[in-house]
Order: sequence, then C-alpha cells, then structure tokens
Amino acid sequence: MMQIVGAPSHAELNRLLDLTISLLDNPHEFWPAVCGELAAVLHARLAGCFQVRWPSGGIWSQVLDGGAWTGRIPWTPSEVAVHPLVRSFATGVDLAPRTLGEVADDGWLTSEEHVVARERFEGSFAQVLIPLRRAGSELHYVGAARTGREFNDRERAYLDRLQPLLVAIERHLRETDRLRRGLAPIGEPPALPGPRAADAGLTDRETVVLALLADGLSPVAIARRLGISARTVVKHQEKIYRKLGVHDRVNAVLLAQRLGLAGVRSASAGPAPPTRAELPPAGLVAPDVVTDTGEKHRVR
Repeated sequence: MMQIVGAPSHAELNRLLDLTISLLDNPHEFWPAVCGELAAVLHARLAGCFQVRWPSGGIWSQVLDGGAWTGRIPWTPSEVAVHPLVRSFATGVDLAPRTLGEVADDGWLTSEEHVVARERFEGSFAQVLIPLRRAGSELHYVGAARTGREFNDRERAYLDRLQPLLVAIERHLRETDRLRRGLAPIGEPPALPGPRAADAGLTDRETVVLALLADGLSPVAIARRLGISARTVVKHQEKIYRKLGVHDRVNAVLLAQRLGLAGVRSASAGPAPPTRAELPPAGLVAPDVVTDTGEKHRVR
C-alpha cells in the first residue's frame, strides 16, 4: 500500500514521542537529544542548536559534529551574517523550516563564503534550518548539514511536524527557567528571598501552572497555553493545593507570594526582561514562532 508523503509513519510518531519523553525524564539533556535525532534521521554530519545575533553575525552554538560535541560551529561571524538561511530567518515572514537549496541565490553560490564553506565541508552539502524564536536581533534555531543529496519530501514533512514540538518545548523550558530563578520584569525589584518552588515540593510543571494561576488564567486558558488538557491542569491544581496545604486558588497564590516562591511574584507582575537566551532552551501549544514585535507566525 502506497504511503502518503505528508502522513507520519509509526516510526516517526514514535521518535517524536521519545523526544517528548526525554524532556520529561531529563530536561537538561533535551537539546542534545534533539541534535542526535536530527543527525540520525537526516544522516547529517552536523546537527546543532544556535543563537545568532543578526546582522552582526555573533554566534553561540552547541554542535554535534560527526558524533562528537563541540561548542563552536566552523563559521566566522561574517560568514554567518550573510548566510542565506540565517538571513531568511532574520527577515522572512514564513518561518517554516527551510533548506539552503530553497533560499540560496546566484550571489551566494558564487560568493567567497560559499567557496570556503564547500572546502570546509569537503564538497557540496545540504543544510536545513528550523526556526525556534526571534527576539530582537537574536535568532534561535536548530539546524543540520550533510554532504550529498538535498532533503527529500519525507524528511521535509518530518521536520514540519517536529518544529511545533521544538518551538513549544523551547518556550516551556525558557519560562520554567525564568520562574525557578524568580526573574522580575524590567523596572521591578526581584522577588523577595524565600524558598524555591522545588523546596515546597513543586515540580517544574506545577511551578508554571501556579504562576499562570497567579496571572489570573483559567484552567482552560492554561491548558491552551501549555498544550495540555484542562483536566490535566485541574489535576496539577489539586497537587499544588495539597503540597501548599490550601484549598483554593486565592490562598495558593497568596501563600506562594508570602513565602516568596520563585517565579510567582514576577510572573504575576508581568513578562520577564530579556535574558541571555539559554539556547535552546521551551513548550505544545501554539505551533508559532514568536518575533520581537510579539507577532506570531504560524508554522506548517
């Protein structure tokens, strides 16, 4: 029976499920797991997580190169700044995954940067960039490169399905980190010293739910934000109340604020200031890439 290219196979669904489970088991190892996944599925020589300042070309990266981890990708800032995939992400409207073959023009293909790249990778190579977040001049993405053939329709369809999961998890991990550190919004003092959420026995997810409850969100709104069911949110609420020894939302929020639990005060006060983005690191709700203007771009 012929399989439709756009339909996920059982193997692909299992891989996405394994990635999600790896986040729940060990969030600190999630992004290395993503790079390993890209390297395996795409038969890629390079797979990594990137944070780029555009157009200056400043770059932070964590790269899996031929099975070994390195903190640097072998590109200079000037090469990064003019790279077609980076430029497309920085200036584009459609923020779906893109391959180098789709965005490279004749100017790039005849440029010195392209010649250097070909020599560095020992011949022609295919590349793909998966946007995660655009924040001011900072671009957050994961990408992969391999020698030889371009990416086929099956591989592209898999990346289209993978992107919403990565965008959502990047958002979740970033927000969880912000809440656990108790970062205050711009112009506001940090939360008063007090026990961390973990000291009260709250999990990362319960910490996020508590902060969103303090923000006035309903279980349905929280469910939509986190990409889970409203019933699951209610179960989180019950566990939060039990751990804090309260019986309703108001007392849970008041107690958390009084104890200075990291994140609750700052979360209810407003958005966090821009921080040095822990790349990646967050969440399955909206499969959107968020730009610096607050605009959301639907990904496919």
